[in-house]
Amino acid sequence: MKTSKRKRRMIFNNDGDDIWSVRSADPDELINQRTALLKSTHVDTIFYSTVRGSFGVFIHHTKIGTIRTNESLIDNKLDPLQVMVDFARKNGIEIFWSMRMNDTHDAWDPKLILEFKKEHPEYLIGSAERRPPYGGWTAVDYGHRKVRDLKFRYFEEVCQNYDIDGIELDFFRHPVLFKHKPGLPVSQEELDLMTELIIRIRKMTDELGVEKGHPILIAIRVPDSVEYCKAIGIDLELWLAEDVVDLLIVSGYFRINPWEYSVNLGHKYGVQVYASLDESRVKRR
Repeated sequence: MKTSKRKRRMIFNNDGDDIWSVRSADPDELINQRTALLKSTHVDTIFYSTVRGSFGVFIHHTKIGTIRTNESLIDNKLDPLQVMVDFARKNGIEIFWSMRMNDTHDAWDPKLILEFKKEHPEYLIGSAERRPPYGGWTAVDYGHRKVRDLKFRYFEEVCQNYDIDGIELDFFRHPVLFKHKPGLPVSQEELDLMTELIIRIRKMTDELGVEKGHPILIAIRVPDSVEYCKAIGIDLELWLAEDVVDLLIVSGYFRINPWEYSVNLGHKYGVQVYASLDESRVKRR
């Protein structure tokens, strides 16, 4: 049953690092890293991320982005996302593709900075010399149409090429979306630009879902506060009210509100809510 209302006891979010332990093109070697043990468990859904440390850099086969994985695996046509789709279909598990809306690992590891960011430093919120007080300087600024268009095309390409049940827009890693003055909220214009992007994505998934004969759902992972989301560029309550979101995933390395806050918010708009259970990275001093 492919529906937002299906029962999901547990969602396993795999960030795709298992690919670095694989040394052959045998799909079973990848599956055995983290996924095989999910059979006959309470995991009903897999979210699989193929983003690798930077904007537009992936481990799945793409003609729009950049592929970064073991060269031997590319040559042997091993596609990690297709391997996960095949496993999910064989075992009756729902499968989503997860993409980080901003991945700034490259701010701390320069070798991860690839073509797009090198060629277009104007699309970033900072530079190695002028680092912002919050967030990695390599975060892309969604105020630029080129950034929004590319992000849309990344989602569209995967929805066209893979038999997935849905996509996750992971705004939590890392939650910097626009270049603006530190400590101040984004503008209404910037909020509208992000809303325009997610509505565009929703229209695309709806149209492709009709072609494929089943819905392509949209999950978002966001901080657990309407006000916090709005300050960084996510008009969360509007998105829920406008029915552009099917699954709401809240929290991550920090949590702002009790779980009931998000549950009540989601249920107000008929949207299922799931807690993201992560280790805390807010340390006591």
